[in-house]
Amino acid sequence: MIWIIIIIVIAVVIVLINSSSTKDKKYETTLSSPVTKRSDSNEKEMNSLLDKMVSIGLDSLTSLEMTHDEKIDIVENVVNSINENSTSIEQEQKLLLKMATKAYDKILNELKYDENTLETIRNEREDFIAGIADGTVESYPWDELIAWSDGYREYLQNQLDAVEKEIKRRKGTVISSGFANYYINDDNTLKFEVSGLTHLTETELAKVKTLKKNDSKVVLEPEPNNEYDSNAILVKTEDGSKIGYVNKDALPFVHSVIDRITKCQISKLSDHEIPYVWVFIVYDGECLEANND
Repeated sequence: MIWIIIIIVIAVVIVLINSSSTKDKKYETTLSSPVTKRSDSNEKEMNSLLDKMVSIGLDSLTSLEMTHDEKIDIVENVVNSINENSTSIEQEQKLLLKMATKAYDKILNELKYDENTLETIRNEREDFIAGIADGTVESYPWDELIAWSDGYREYLQNQLDAVEKEIKRRKGTVISSGFANYYINDDNTLKFEVSGLTHLTETELAKVKTLKKNDSKVVLEPEPNNEYDSNAILVKTEDGSKIGYVNKDALPFVHSVIDRITKCQISKLSDHEIPYVWVFIVYDGECLEANND
């Protein structure tokens, strides 16, 4: 895993830093004139290693693959190493400031948060830098930065869920069955196919064919005394002519909203000899499955 590799790298860098420090001490005690030249070389090596630690910290703060605890552990190791091996407080602060600001920049440039969230992150970055400058900020925003990278996957999932919800709202959530298909939307609307048209009389069938989609209003009438199904709901025209019945799969949902329907009309009507008829209803409140056992 990537975090294991990073931990190994940290260990190697720490060893190199310690080795470099040991070399400095050795040369200081055994040599006189070459000390300055060797120390300059070791200082450059040390600075290079410290920069690598900053890069490791930056990658950990903004990682989308590591767990929260892995990020915390690695960043703590990086910060401790920088603290122990910096030659001055000023160098330590400069390195930690570099790690924090670069992490903010990477999040702002690479994570595709919405504009409002990005503005929040920009303001957070500016407040941090201003606080460092005037001495009002005493700690570095490691927790905040990790929270932004941790939250990005959840943010993306929420975005995907919203898209899927919108697709379902527009198309309807299709539920297949042996009887028919019906749709339940998220915007307090429901569509269902009318069943039983093959049992209509010629007069009733002729009346159905005169209906107009998205115009003709229909009436839903429960039939508790229906000899075949006490849960049956009759679908009929405004003047009482029979169209058919709410199909059995849609029955529980239609029962749960039947007293709250504000609009009920034909939504689809095919031109077959025995047409396929769909009804569209709008209701108040939630659509819940009723217990019709």
